[in-house]
Amino acid sequence: RMAQRDALLCGTALYLAILAYEKDQGAPPRALDALVPKYLPRVPVDPFDGKPFRYRTGNVPPAWGDATWGVYSIGANFRDDGGKAGALATARQRKPKPGPCPDMLWLPKPLPTR
Repeated sequence: RMAQRDALLCGTALYLAILAYEKDQGAPPRALDALVPKYLPRVPVDPFDGKPFRYRTGNVPPAWGDATWGVYSIGANFRDDGGKAGALATARQRKPKPGPCPDMLWLPKPLPTR
């Protein structure tokens, strides 16, 4: 539970830093290192595996719809499911909903409904 809470907090901070960078620069960063030190003191690590949060830009999974970038945590199954939104975490949703592929995902746009 603590790792999930930490992932939610750090992921949301990272998501907001990417949005701020995109607003200032006109495009999302190519890599998370571009956010340091102006937007974040350091790139946050995923509490589930100690590696940096996953960040994809440009070549994103088709399930992300027309989002051009996204950031995610591997979640409580300790497996990188490629950003599948089994547990969607957003700035508006306080608690991720568990699912079969519990990557915690932050996108600049809502996921498409099917």
